[in-house]
Amino acid sequence: ATDEQARLMLQALLVERLKMTVHRETREVQGYTLVVAKNGPKLKDADPSAKPPAMPNYMAVPVTQYQGQIISVGAAERGVSAVVGRGGPISQLADQLSNVLRTPVVDRTRLTGKYYFELKFQNPAYQMSTSEEEYTPAPDLSSALPDQLGLKLEKAKVSAEFLVVEHWEQPAVE
Repeated sequence: ATDEQARLMLQALLVERLKMTVHRETREVQGYTLVVAKNGPKLKDADPSAKPPAMPNYMAVPVTQYQGQIISVGAAERGVSAVVGRGGPISQLADQLSNVLRTPVVDRTRLTGKYYFELKFQNPAYQMSTSEEEYTPAPDLSSALPDQLGLKLEKAKVSAEFLVVEHWEQPAVE
């Protein structure tokens, strides 16, 4: 099944088994906007006719599997996360950063192209243990974004869509 088919099957299952009803609503919440940093973007335009760059060593997938996408890698190294662009739009980068930060990130870069890049940063959720004395952490996200991609995050009120559960019932035990 495709992702869309799987999503529809899950929705049907929730309606059938839990008698769930939901609606979507948009709310203004505290989040971030992704904007171009002072010195401009440092992104490589994706050329659809050229061979894409090799995937980083920590990714055990062929580059063609993610062509046209921006994907997030939870653990490139100890405590280091990565977001890898393989010809995807910056709006996908904003979506991946939303997942990492667990708060909405809205693309306000006005960059309309598709790009190749690799962003590596210290995962904010990673707690270094005292036994990792020789460990050198990656830069935090607020430093990595301008240094590696020429972009930055700014705190702002942003619109975010929420799925609101109106009703559900405990499933019957058979």
